[in-house]
Amino acid sequence: MKSDTFENVFEEDLFNVMEKLILHEIPDEYPSEMIRETHTIGSKEESLLYASLYDEDNVFMNIIGRYGSWVPITTKFCENLASLIKSLPDQRVSDVSPKPKILEVGCGNGMLTYGLRKYGIDMIATDDMSWERNKKELWIDDIEKLSYMEAFQKYKNDVNVIIMSYPPYGNLNCYKMVKEMYKYSSACREAYLLIYIGEVYGNCASDELFDFLENNSLVDIPESLNGEMKSYLGQNSEMILYVI
Repeated sequence: MKSDTFENVFEEDLFNVMEKLILHEIPDEYPSEMIRETHTIGSKEESLLYASLYDEDNVFMNIIGRYGSWVPITTKFCENLASLIKSLPDQRVSDVSPKPKILEVGCGNGMLTYGLRKYGIDMIATDDMSWERNKKELWIDDIEKLSYMEAFQKYKNDVNVIIMSYPPYGNLNCYKMVKEMYKYSSACREAYLLIYIGEVYGNCASDELFDFLENNSLVDIPESLNGEMKSYLGQNSEMILYVI
């Protein structure tokens, strides 16, 4: 990677993506310099780019932290994830009739909910709104101010599928919600499907959450979304389906 590539990332490609996100247009792709294709940062140039991208004042951090998402959400990603969700009722392990609404907890600025709605998914978006945003940075205007647990308690009888994407590192509230999901589903003899997007035993949630999912999920299904499950440089995003 040449040094002038660094300048191109900042001055051209990143700003082009930012412009799309500000206009609430989901990109078809992200600059290749932003995307992690391997699990190591090998060269000195890659290390420097990684450090510079994650400077809190950088355009890149505005892309993932304010206008976009911690996952590089593309139009194809939304289309494929919507298709997967539409197929889920046939894969459930519960006798309970599938329910059409999907609950997203910790939705941030609502970009993923926005993208899935474009492909016909009936989404309920919730977040505790513990971060600062102005209205122009939100993708949707109907985010309900609910914590993980509050969202589950409110909608536990209305949904079968819950999406959790990049919960904050060290956050135990999502772990407590998943434990409550397990307790409630066991008592009712039905199952919830949890779609988890983010790092596993990494910069998301807590080890307690992943220990619990590993020990209590009936099945987990790694899903690559036909190559559309990508990560930003320095991250290891996965998408896993847990039946709880």
